[in-house]
Amino acid sequence: MEADTPFITIVKQKVFDEQPELEQDLHSFDEALSYLCSFFSVSDFHHFLSSSKFESYALTEDPWVVFEIGLYHNHTMTVEFVPSKNKFVLIDPHHRDIFPGSVAESTSLTEIQAHLGIWLNWATHQ
Repeated sequence: MEADTPFITIVKQKVFDEQPELEQDLHSFDEALSYLCSFFSVSDFHHFLSSSKFESYALTEDPWVVFEIGLYHNHTMTVEFVPSKNKFVLIDPHHRDIFPGSVAESTSLTEIQAHLGIWLNWATHQ
């Protein structure tokens, strides 16, 4: 893969509960996530998920949004991500047995990033 080609993507897939009131500075962030956002490395993506802006936007008490994470070079390789303040969930909507029961849950972002790494390793070798 070329170094100037993005590797991983994220997009706001759907809102399944009432979206919380956003602070003014998060409106453009919300709009940007409605389009495909891409990252050149897993490290950059992890920094994004750990950022204060993402935390303010998505890590609310109750989950309300589903993100689709995918490979830039193969848009059929996707996993759903449901974040909240107390739990992170990865869901394989294609039921490919990457995670037990096609779901990985954790209260730790670091642990969910490890599960994401397992999925990325599988997806890049297909």
